[in-house]
Amino acid sequence: MKNLIKDFSSIKLLFIIPAVFFVLSVSSCTTKYYLVRHAEKLNNTDTSSLTPDGVLRSIALKDLLAGKDIKKIYASVYKRTRLTAKPLADATGEQILLYSPDTTAAFGEYLKKLSGTSVLIVGHTNNIPELIEILSGDAISPIPENDFDNIYTIEVKRDLVWISRYLTSSTYGAQSP
Repeated sequence: MKNLIKDFSSIKLLFIIPAVFFVLSVSSCTTKYYLVRHAEKLNNTDTSSLTPDGVLRSIALKDLLAGKDIKKIYASVYKRTRLTAKPLADATGEQILLYSPDTTAAFGEYLKKLSGTSVLIVGHTNNIPELIEILSGDAISPIPENDFDNIYTIEVKRDLVWISRYLTSSTYGAQSP
């Protein structure tokens, strides 16, 4: 009888351990945030369009992110950020959702609540570093005024026990001066 109980306990473990791993794997999700500064602009007005180089950069951004399953696209209320996001929005059929750059902290907290999706955020030299710090916990150097080619990717992996955040940066399109 003791052997039967011992064998039954071993059989239970054979089912419990895989079940725990299954629950952990099913309960995990990954959110990816792609953050860029708007493409090159004609001037410093709120209504500035993109330069021809900026239009090419917005197309390069679309080409880079086209296969990344972007489900949400955010741009600030300024025309240059919307124009930077437009080629990807057109390609994916996703609507461009607007945010006000003077509400960066609250917007960042909202973004942190997104789960299991891929997101593009187009912003400015003064709010992209703040959003990166809110979302990843990492600080980056200030973005120079003539720098348009950086893309920052934050991957947030959540499961029942841990949250892991990974920040990477790369460039896209023509090299900025």
